[in-house]
Formats: sequence, C-alpha cells, structure tokens
Amino acid sequence: MELLHYTIDEIAEWETNREVDIPALQRGLVWSPRQVELLWDSILRGFPIGAFVFTPVSGNEEQLTSNGGKHAKYFLLDGQQRYNAIKAAFTKHADGAKSVLWVDFMPPTKTNSTRKFWIKVTTQAHPWGYANNDDCSTLGWAEYRRALECYGYNAEALVQDVQMSKAWPFKAGSPVPFVDVRSMFSDANGDIARFCTLINEWIVRHPQIGCESKDVKLIEATAKRVFEGFERCEKYSAVAYVLESAALEESGNPAEQDDVTSSGFDLEHLFTRINTLGEPISPYDLRYSAIKAYWGDIKNANDRIAEEIMPAANLAILAFRLALSVKSGNGVFADIPSIRKIREMGWLREDAACDVINQLYADDGELLGGIVKDIDEHLNVFKRGMTDYDRLPAVIRTSIIVNSPDIYLFLMYVSYCGKWDVLGNAVGVATWLHWFTVRDRKNILDALRRAVVEDGECDVKMVLETACKEGSLLCPVPSQEFGGYEQFVQKEMNWGKYESEEHSKWYPVFDRAWHEKELVCYATRRYFNRIFQYDPAETKFFTGHNRPWDWDHVIPKSWVSRQGVEMGEWKRMCQDWIWSIGNFAPIPFTSNRRKKDCGDWSEYEDNAKDLFFDERIRELHDIEITKSDAEASLFIQITFERLCKIYEDWRVNAFA
Repeated sequence: MELLHYTIDEIAEWETNREVDIPALQRGLVWSPRQVELLWDSILRGFPIGAFVFTPVSGNEEQLTSNGGKHAKYFLLDGQQRYNAIKAAFTKHADGAKSVLWVDFMPPTKTNSTRKFWIKVTTQAHPWGYANNDDCSTLGWAEYRRALECYGYNAEALVQDVQMSKAWPFKAGSPVPFVDVRSMFSDANGDIARFCTLINEWIVRHPQIGCESKDVKLIEATAKRVFEGFERCEKYSAVAYVLESAALEESGNPAEQDDVTSSGFDLEHLFTRINTLGEPISPYDLRYSAIKAYWGDIKNANDRIAEEIMPAANLAILAFRLALSVKSGNGVFADIPSIRKIREMGWLREDAACDVINQLYADDGELLGGIVKDIDEHLNVFKRGMTDYDRLPAVIRTSIIVNSPDIYLFLMYVSYCGKWDVLGNAVGVATWLHWFTVRDRKNILDALRRAVVEDGECDVKMVLETACKEGSLLCPVPSQEFGGYEQFVQKEMNWGKYESEEHSKWYPVFDRAWHEKELVCYATRRYFNRIFQYDPAETKFFTGHNRPWDWDHVIPKSWVSRQGVEMGEWKRMCQDWIWSIGNFAPIPFTSNRRKKDCGDWSEYEDNAKDLFFDERIRELHDIEITKSDAEASLFIQITFERLCKIYEDWRVNAFA
C-alpha cells in the first residue's frame, strides 16, 4: 500500500491541480459547522486529523466529475468532509461562496470551550454564524435579526437574500476571513510583529465587522497565537493511503453480493464499507452513492435538476423507482430499490428499466427536468418573483416530496405517460392523499396508476371513492357537516369518543384537519406567498429560523396557561382549542415577537381577509377566557369557525 504525504496547502489544491478528484459516488457535504471549526482548531494546534484514502482513477474513469484538463491520478474515497473543511478555509469572502471561514481575533474570554483558536463558520443558511460554544448552537431570533440590521438589511429580510460578502459571524468580536489571514501571514514573511500590524490594519479598514469597541491588547495577543498556529500549519503533514489496484478487483457479479457485507471490493463496495463505519450516511444517500457508482455520468444532471426542488438523493431514488415502475409487469409502483438491486441493474445494463433511466437522463436530463417542471406547473406551485399569489405554496410541494414520496412518484408517472387529462385536478388529488390518507396509501396509488394508464372500467374518481368506503382515505365532507361549536362547549368534553353514526362520518376528517398546519399554509396562500416569497428549494432553508415565518397562536397560549396564575374552570377546554389550526397563522417573526402575549392583532387586521381574521376576537380578555362562560364559548366559536373556513377553502378551491 502506497503512502503519500501532503501539506495543508497541497490538500486545498487537489482538485485545482488535478491530483485528486471526488468520485461521482461520493455524497455531498454532511459535516456540521462544529466539525469544521474544531477540525481547524486541531490543525492549528498540530493535532492529527486522520488519514485519507485514495483509489486509482484508472479503471473507474466514469466516476470523474471535474471538467477540463487531464484525468486526475486518484479518487478521494475517504476523507471528503475533512478535505472540504480544509478547502473552505481558502474560499474568498464573496457572494458566490457557500461557506466562509473566519478567525476571531477578539475571542470570548469566559467560556467552557475546549478551543484554543476561534475559527468561525458562516454559511448561506446561517450567514450570521453560530454561538461561541463547542456545539456551535444556532443564534436566537433576536440575535440574527440584529445581525441582519448590522449587515444593512431589513429585519424581515429572507436568509436567501443575504449576500455572503456583506455578512460575518455575528458573535465574533473581531473576525477576519481565514483566506485574508493566510495571505497576511505569507506577506509577513516570518515576522510576527509585521503580521500583527497587518491584522490590525485590516481590522481598522473594516470597522463595521465585529463589535464596535476593539480590544487592542486582546487582538495583539490573539494575533501572536494565530501566527504560531499558522507556523505549525505550514509544517503540518497529512497522510493518504493509496489502495493498490488489485484490492479493487471485482470478485464475481456485484448483483450476487449482499447489501453491505459483500466480499467484493470494487469502488462502490469499498465506499459502502467506509461509510457504514464512519460519519453516518442516510439510506437515501447510501443508495445514491451506489447509483453514482454505476451511473456516474448522471450526477451532474441529477444534481442540477434537484437543486431547484429537492435533495439530489431523493430525485435519483424517485427516478429509479419511476424507471422500475414503468417496466414493471405487475401494475404496481416499485419500492425504494435495495443496494443489491442497484448493483444488479448497474452490472447488467440490459435491464428494461435501465433503458428508462438512460432516457430520463439523456441530453443532460432533459426528460427528467421536464417532468419535474411539468409537475410544478400542474400543482400550480408558487415561485419567487410571481405576482399570482393564489397558488400552491412551494413548501407544501416540498413536504409532499419529503414526507409523501409515493405521491410525488405517482405524479412523475402521470407526467411520464402524459395522462394529466385523465387524472383531473392534480392539486386536489395530491393534497387530499397527502393530508387525509389513513392507511394503505401505496395500494391507493397503485390503483390510481392502473386507472390513469390502463383503459378499463375503473377511473380515478372510482378509485378514490372506493378508498373512502374502505376507510383508507377520509372523504372531504363539507364543513357544514361538522355541526356547530355548541357541541364542543362542554366542560367535560371527551375527545374522540363519538358513538353515534352521525359523528363517525365527520369526526375523523375534523380531527385530521384539527392538527394539519399545512392546511393553514394553503388557505392563507395569498398572504403567505405575497409576504414570504418562499420557495424551499434547498432543505437548509426549510426549518428553524431560516424559515421566514413563525407559527403564531392567534390567541396567545399564555392566556389559557400561565405559571403562577390561577386559571378558571374553562382552562382545559381552552387549552385544547388553543392548539387547533383555527388558532394558528403563519406571520413574520418580527410581528409575532412584537405581539408577544398582548392582544395585538395589527398583522391580522391589515390582512383580515387572507388570514381569516374575526373581529370578535377583540371581545376576549386575557385569562378571562378560562373564567367566563361567555368568553370561553366565544373563543371556541371563533376558533371552530376559523378552522372550518380554513378547511373549506382547501376543499372548495383545491378541487375547483
């Protein structure tokens, strides 16, 4: 086994110098900011970071992903995350950067951190950086809003709109981009005093970055420590093992090997072995790596198409399921393929499903990209920049992909077969199945597939009606059948126990709607799309503070439950209703935080129609709703009626 040694600078230049390439089967970036920051703390302190593993490119050229130039000598099979963390330190502080590393020259003086060097990471998803602890905790709402204002943005700006060149780690006292620190270290030519001067001059030229008051002594002391760390870094040597070609020879037909315990050691097998022992890899990513091992040429097209709508691994798995379903002779949708099945298809390449895969990805994925675009058009998905706000919020489309992939696979199949006219209203069918399926969703979709594609006595409407009769799908009964709020105004209400036939017809639908916040996103779509202009193209913008809205309790939850405050006899009933969708709305973080626990409904009054605001809310008074029969009854009436309006808006408009 050959053993190679590289300096940190040489590692950062691997791809540029065509020494090392990232094979197509490798997964994307999975390391957390914590791992990146602590890796660099280790490097600057001279700690070992583990060996890299190379394999020869020769014999696996289809895995090459870099463009232009001569072929690289090696593939990086283990250590990609460390390599990316090292390369990120040499990324310029520019708008195109996905992440930037910084050195804080005014680090926190009181902390339980194990660090010696405060390397800070900013990313497109968190341009304001992370907290000063070893966990790299995300910043609180108030902190990142202040950060936006410091960068020159409105507090309501979307994280997608923040330019990396204008941002810095907000919790750092005096951060300087790592790449600039490296340049100044080189210019100092071994003179520590010169290095300290250059650092101080940079900080003076950028007074807006970091805190307003600079601690000159702390900056100088930190600069000297950083200088020593960079001196160690220059001498740092990392090891790379190069596996001999014989170790990668295939042993038999890969289709006959087990999923993980195979004795075959081709490129994909080795990658699987490494990644089941190292940093955890998701089942989707593991399968995508296997796919890329045999179809390395589809990676660029797949990733480009997926970037606009879903994780790349999800799209690849859906595409393979589509191919297997198209060529299936049993009339049902294919399950997620096992790694063994992927190997079998890659080995044979004569399988009928392989022809469909080649068809989907031919011409840079023209057909697959067209299917994805076609689905968005039939789902009437809202995209940033549109002025027609009466469309399906993109977050619902993304939720269907992530949480109900079988539904999206069905839509891909309909698009592939060109059968939209047979399906009818795609929005209504997709959201109905997404929100109101009780069980056996795959069986329903298999039946829909046959109804859409095959000429027979069964049509889409009949399939859905049958599913409702069998109890697999809830029938969207009109909200008028829910009765009135009076039936709920009982102090000893026993949820879910309706013995009468009348209640059994509507209660399951009502109960499902009660909890489904995505129904609120749909019903408030005109407000939602206009205010947030939100398209969660990347999952990193999908959750937490990166999501531009906050789920607000219209009536504050503190009104029915407050520590140290005695509540009335209606407390339990009000606590139930405070959590129904009739009391939720997506509003900007600032509006919600400004509102706090007060009766401030200015955001709702300004958008009364789109947010289903009820003027009678003004008659309610804080904790009195748990003490007064009249106020408790009114609160439940308002919430019940708003829930009905939200549900009815979907039932009527989604199926229009």
